[in-house]
Amino acid sequence: MIFTFEEAAFRYLEEVAHKSSANTIAVILDRLFPYIGNLPIAHVHDGTIRPFVEHEQARGMAPKTINNVLGIVSTVLNR
Repeated sequence: MIFTFEEAAFRYLEEVAHKSSANTIAVILDRLFPYIGNLPIAHVHDGTIRPFVEHEQARGMAPKTINNVLGIVSTVLNR
C-alpha cells in the first residue's frame, strides 16, 4: 500500500499521542502538509521539502528548528 506523507504522519501521530510533544509535532506537521502532505512517501526528498525550508527561513525560523522539523520528517518516513 502506498501512503501519502500526510497518511504516514497521522499514523505516526497515533503512535506518539501519549507523549507530551505530540501537540508540537502535530503543529509542525500541519505546516508541512501544504508542501508535501499529498505526496507519496517515496517522493518526499530534499527537493520536495526545499520550498518549505525556504519559506520558513524567510519567515525567520532558526536553523536548529528547521533541523528539528527535518528530523520529524525523517522519523515519519522511516516508520
